[in-house]
Amino acid sequence: MIRLVNSDNDLLQIAHIHTDNRRREYKNVLPDWYLDKIDYDYTFSKWKSYSKYEDEKIIVYEEENVICGFAAVRLFYDKVDCGLLSNLHVKSNMQSKGIGKKLIQASGKLLNDVGIHSMEIFVVDGNQRAADIYSHLGAEFVTDFVDKFENIDVKSKKFVFRDLTKLYIDEFQPTVNYDYNICHYLENNDFYLFADDKYCNAFFGQFEGRYKPLKILQLNSEKKFYKSIEISEPFETVNNIIIASRTYSECEKYLENIKCKNYFNFYPWHLY
Repeated sequence: MIRLVNSDNDLLQIAHIHTDNRRREYKNVLPDWYLDKIDYDYTFSKWKSYSKYEDEKIIVYEEENVICGFAAVRLFYDKVDCGLLSNLHVKSNMQSKGIGKKLIQASGKLLNDVGIHSMEIFVVDGNQRAADIYSHLGAEFVTDFVDKFENIDVKSKKFVFRDLTKLYIDEFQPTVNYDYNICHYLENNDFYLFADDKYCNAFFGQFEGRYKPLKILQLNSEKKFYKSIEISEPFETVNNIIIASRTYSECEKYLENIKCKNYFNFYPWHLY
C-alpha cells in the first residue's frame, strides 16, 4: 500500500529507516562525528519538523502496517513547474523488490496531479545504485554539484525527470488540495506579501508586471525596499496578506497575534 504520512508513528518508522540507511550508506562519505550524532530521536525530530512544511509531502510504502520505505517530495523549491524528490529510502532487507521504483512513481504522480510536470533528484557521489535506478526510469543527468548535509559539503549529481506523465502508478491516489483561485481574486484587490528574500525572488520571478503588493512584510529585515516596494514589519491590517513561506503555520500564528484575519497560504505557484 502506498499512502501519505498521517501520524507520528509513521514518522518514527521513517526515522528508523532513514537513520539506519544513512549510517550504512554514508559511512565513507560523511564524517564520523556527524554519523555518530545521528540517532532515532534526532532523526525523528527532523522529520517531525519537515512534516509541518506546507509544501512538503511524505509518501510511504507499507506492508502489513509496517513501513518498508518512504519518499519525500517538495512541491515548490524556487523553480517554476519543477518539484524535488528530496529523500528516498527503503529498508535494507526490502531492497531490490521494486519498492523504490513505486515510491519514485508515486512521487511523480503526486506532482503531476497538481500540475507540476518535472522533478529533480540529487544523488550523492558513489551511490551508483540509486543513479542507475533513476536513469532506468527515465531521469536525465544534469550536472555535478556540491550539496549540503547540515553545512557539510558533499559531492553530488543532479538528475531530472522532465515528463512526469511517464511515472504513473494507479495504486496511489493522493489528495493534495490547493486553492488556485487566490491570485485571480487578488488581481483586482490590494494585498501585502509576507515573504523572506528567497520567496520574494521566486514571487517576482513568476509575477513581476502582473501582481504588485502594496508592501512586503518581513520580520527583522535590514532592507528598506525590494524592487522599489517598501519593506515593513507585519502590522494589523484588514487588507489581504499572501504568505509565501515554507513555515506557513509560524507566519499564520504571528499574524493571528497581531489580529490580522485575511491571509492566504500561497504555493505552489505553477498554474498562474
